[in-house]
Amino acid sequence: MATLHVDMEPNMACQLRRSMVDFPGKEGRKFLPIKKLEEIVTRETTKRELQSTGVPNGRINAILDDIFAPPTRRKIFAIIVLIERASDIQEFIRSGLDDSNLPFSKTSFDSQHASQLQFFRAWKYVETEFFYEHQWVLLAPFFVFPTATIHAAPHYEFQDRVILPYIQSDETNPATRVEGGFSDVWKVKIHTAHHNLPSNPGQSQCFAIKRLRRSDKGQFDSESKALRRFNHPHIIKLLATYEQNKRYHLVFPWADGDLRDLWASYPSPHTKLQGSIRWLAGQCTGLAHALRTIHQPLSGAGGIRGRHGDLKPDNILWFGKGQGGLGTLVIADFGLTKFHSDASKSCSKAAAVAFSPSYRPPECDIENGMATDRFDIWSLGCLFLEFVTWVFYGYDHVVSTFPSRRYEDDNSKSQEDKFFRVVIEPPGRLTVVVKPAVTQWVESLRSHPSCPGYLRDVLDLVRYSMLVMDPKGRLDADGVYRALFAMEQKHFGRFRNEWVLEEEQPHLEEASSPPPSAGKRPRGFGRFGDIETDTAPGPEAALPPTAPVPVPVKRQKQAKNEDIRNYSCPYRKRNPLRFNIRSHQKCALTTFPDISQVK
Repeated sequence: MATLHVDMEPNMACQLRRSMVDFPGKEGRKFLPIKKLEEIVTRETTKRELQSTGVPNGRINAILDDIFAPPTRRKIFAIIVLIERASDIQEFIRSGLDDSNLPFSKTSFDSQHASQLQFFRAWKYVETEFFYEHQWVLLAPFFVFPTATIHAAPHYEFQDRVILPYIQSDETNPATRVEGGFSDVWKVKIHTAHHNLPSNPGQSQCFAIKRLRRSDKGQFDSESKALRRFNHPHIIKLLATYEQNKRYHLVFPWADGDLRDLWASYPSPHTKLQGSIRWLAGQCTGLAHALRTIHQPLSGAGGIRGRHGDLKPDNILWFGKGQGGLGTLVIADFGLTKFHSDASKSCSKAAAVAFSPSYRPPECDIENGMATDRFDIWSLGCLFLEFVTWVFYGYDHVVSTFPSRRYEDDNSKSQEDKFFRVVIEPPGRLTVVVKPAVTQWVESLRSHPSCPGYLRDVLDLVRYSMLVMDPKGRLDADGVYRALFAMEQKHFGRFRNEWVLEEEQPHLEEASSPPPSAGKRPRGFGRFGDIETDTAPGPEAALPPTAPVPVPVKRQKQAKNEDIRNYSCPYRKRNPLRFNIRSHQKCALTTFPDISQVK
């Protein structure tokens, strides 16, 4: 039997239907990608469609101008082609309706557009219904994400019937959707024609959608405003927000996992990390710099400071799997972040602050304990300690062995794996101390036969400047960042982090000095409670057994009428005369013989 070949191009309606994309998880819901609309509804194809409906040739060019000249009527024309009323485009033109008037609601015929939509009365009821349903296929939104020239993440308010341009969504997949106490997060893939980010080969085009569980505008504003304040490679980038079905959504880049996923990907990483300690150093410094960015007053914000309030492995996201190296770590989940003025920065009671139990600081368990920015320093110190644990003992020790030791060393009724415990001292005084299991763990890491000097310095920083009972005795985020930056220079040579602005680079003498408080026990270390805590032991008793004894420095006698400035190490802000810059060999450079000229 002979085969009949029909060399005929499908008509416009057929092409439109074939090009529609199914919305994942919602059977029967489709959208037409913007580029397909532009490819199918052109002047030439529209001309042929109008001719086929009997529109006089003498009027076609004028109609085409009205369809394609801004404001366009391309979407309206596609809709009426789908319901086989293409010739009625003339009625839309005469009524002054264009694509910007979409969508038409069912009440539009009796409200603001009633006079313009009189011609619909000549349509059959089913045709009006078809128009209403088909219009949503053409109205999938286009996301304008922040770029080098677009800085702010936009906010969209979508009607409930709007079909989002997702070609993949895990919203209904409980195996991959992450459910939290305040929100749900799932992965989506947005059609490339519906966002402005470039499609780079080998780069994921997936995004994370975070939907807040409560329709609480205050909570949404708090988190979205916090994220819009920052533009930092170690802080999660907010791409957009939208409201739909009375629920608030935030759009982020899709990460390869969180910090635990990184650790699990390299369960015995020490053998794989030879030569990669510098990567780890860069990540720790970057996270500290990101935290400093959150804590410090923002320019033009009237002295507004921030506190993250929920640092834990789940909220440190990991990007860059499979792209060489180990990727980048970023701080995420700003749902508990609070911003406050300088005047009120210490006014939040720690017991009233939401937190993650394992990483909470001791002030949460102390009556009248205050939540300041040092709240985050404790949590970051816990993360750094787990990070070093992973380097030497592997993933199982981070998630099992070390938590078990902390759990066994807890004396509370509920028994928790937090890093401190509450003890009662005669005569009935409540005091909090770092768990002995934690200090022993630090020493075991420090004495590890393969522990490099950099990680020993990190452990000293964590033990003596971050896991300090009294919040006032902890370094602030700026001090932690500068200490880690100095360690990188000390152990890996001078280099410049690409993500740090030049004016933010620590000065030479600042970066070259030893890490703050390394080898010296801060006042109140180890104990903090409802009693006087700043009675520090003598200098010799304050030193850990492995720390070098600092050399005492005699202060220069100030001659009469002579202005001699003793610039101290910038890390010794709390007692600037205790350690003079001359006590550090790298700071007292031979090119600066006059100590008063060094700053």
